[in-house]
Amino acid sequence: MTLTLPQLSDADPTISGEGSLDPLGMAQLADRLAESLLPGLRARMRRIRFLTVSAVGALAAESLVDVLPVDRMSTPTICFEWLVLEAFARRSGKDLPLEASGIPGSSKVRGVLAQGKRLAARNYLKSPNVFGFTGIYLPLARHLQVLDEDRRVAARLSDLTQAWERDRGLGGYTDGKPGTDGGKLRLRLRDEVRAALQQGHCAAPEGSHLWRLLSEALHPTQAGKAEKALLRHWIVDDNMPMRAELARFLDQQGDASEADALKSLLAGQRSLDLRLRLEAISAYEAVAHLLGASFAQVCHLSTMLGTRPLTAADVSRDQVLNDARARLPDAMKRAADCLERIDGELLVVFSHRLGKFEQPGSTSDFVDLLMTHHEAVQNQKPPKGKRPWLDRHAGGWVVRSIYWQSEAAQLVPGTLVHPYRLSALRGFMKDLAP
Repeated sequence: MTLTLPQLSDADPTISGEGSLDPLGMAQLADRLAESLLPGLRARMRRIRFLTVSAVGALAAESLVDVLPVDRMSTPTICFEWLVLEAFARRSGKDLPLEASGIPGSSKVRGVLAQGKRLAARNYLKSPNVFGFTGIYLPLARHLQVLDEDRRVAARLSDLTQAWERDRGLGGYTDGKPGTDGGKLRLRLRDEVRAALQQGHCAAPEGSHLWRLLSEALHPTQAGKAEKALLRHWIVDDNMPMRAELARFLDQQGDASEADALKSLLAGQRSLDLRLRLEAISAYEAVAHLLGASFAQVCHLSTMLGTRPLTAADVSRDQVLNDARARLPDAMKRAADCLERIDGELLVVFSHRLGKFEQPGSTSDFVDLLMTHHEAVQNQKPPKGKRPWLDRHAGGWVVRSIYWQSEAAQLVPGTLVHPYRLSALRGFMKDLAP
């Protein structure tokens, strides 16, 4: 049995520093395309059952919003996350083992407990409201009306928790009915969340029976029949026809990559709205791949030269850069045409940010344009801009050692540079199989 934990602070995405992500500023438009395709999902989502866990936690914390945390920063939902993650980690190696490696965050939780410490703000996530499981799944929870923007109970939450409690034999949890197993659990969780707020760390006794109960009741791979049926019904909802169409397709696709899934989708019969978005994604990704591969190749060429600056003459002789420059005009036109068909605003954004590459000129002109674009993107990154990956020197460029590229780039048609949430949706369908 495999347990997936949210990513903890030793692997948090960079908030400040070099700005090593998205050096050409293409991710935001890709994300807007992904949102038009699968609203509410995010690429980092893996286990849809964290939606249920978040719902269970929202009820447990419902009456604690006015309790002042002793650490002046933690919230009831974050304290509930501490409780759940300690439960998962404490049951690791028993009847609900964690994988030995490859699960972001699991080693951090184990490390905290191995030192005799408890999860707390100082050793949990750097940005828990964003990267905790409640934050990661909040867009989907809001989209499905399970939680509101303040992480409180929304219209459909009770449907989900009632399905969960039926499967687990915890009737009374949703309504907080006194004397029932579910009602008692809700009170216990409320008390433990309050204690964590007041003490600044997870405070449940280390030998508590609560660990086993929580790890079994909320394990990401152990959704029951009623819970699965409800979540599947919500995902494959004909009121969201594109998501339903994609879900049914991906349910039959096994573990194909997103690029292969996109290729298969485009090869078959699709509804018009879905086909237009798939074509726009394919076209935009062709541009992103040409620009990204070109940028990587410049870094590679400079790496091979050591301290000598990469010159216009050097790049003009490179086949990868020559091929990319030659393909760009057609790729740019196709992307613009496809974006215009689905959303004129997306076309405006695309043209504003990347229109300069419609006529890239000679290969040396193209590389100079690419480097200028990269410098502008880095300069605009918060909070006060980031250094470019390459420094201009003596009429050329020298890649900084942190960005050395030992391997040459390749131009591979059909490559996806950005994620489009297809893997997340496929993972949901796999987890929700009857």
